[in-house]
Amino acid sequence: MSSHAALLDVLARETDRPLPFAVPAFVDAATKRFGSSVAAIVFYGSCRRVDQPDGLYDLYVILDDYRALPRVDAMLAAALPPNVYHLEAVADTFTRRAKCTVISRADFARGLRLWFHSYLWGRFCQPVSLAYARDASIREEMLECLATAVTKFIGEAICLQGDAFDTRALWVDGLRTSYSTELRSEGPDRDCSQHTQTSTKPSPQPPHRPANSSRPSPVVGDLCSRRRAAAKRFARGGYAA
Repeated sequence: MSSHAALLDVLARETDRPLPFAVPAFVDAATKRFGSSVAAIVFYGSCRRVDQPDGLYDLYVILDDYRALPRVDAMLAAALPPNVYHLEAVADTFTRRAKCTVISRADFARGLRLWFHSYLWGRFCQPVSLAYARDASIREEMLECLATAVTKFIGEAICLQGDAFDTRALWVDGLRTSYSTELRSEGPDRDCSQHTQTSTKPSPQPPHRPANSSRPSPVVGDLCSRRRAAAKRFARGGYAA
């Protein structure tokens, strides 16, 4: 099995974990609000790890396109995706609340692959649940998107490491840096607990190096050198000024 196929297999098992009972109610509410253009719904965040009746659930609703949205909303989403909405659903007689982020399939795939900011790939390299997929082909598309997020994250986070590092350092340092770019309610150690508590999360290894060597493999060293050189060139440009 190739490394990509192995990663897809791990992601498939992770995304199929049982959902908190309130999530199907949110799926129904989202599909009613956004209609037949809903291709997939991804559930992630703190309520996925521990069900919190009073918590704010996190959902990504992925649409075929933005035509299902009101005109102004569609224009805003197309210009600066994604849009964020408040969603409520009744589960077991209690009203649950969710932050419902809406993005198109094209923007979702493009953001995970190409965006400089970690807003998308910093989230979806982490454990998530595929709460809804319209059909098997959409499910496969979403798994490929999540695999892209993992590999994108590793490619960006590896330049934060020194000559010698392990998988935990790669994930923790990368997530900490990603979190620091946003205003968040979580504490500074959330990234550490997220990594250590998640046993089923794929932990792709960096290219092999001998256990008794502190020097990086040629592949890692070359990647780090090229990324650091690019960062220095960027800093010398107009942005630094």
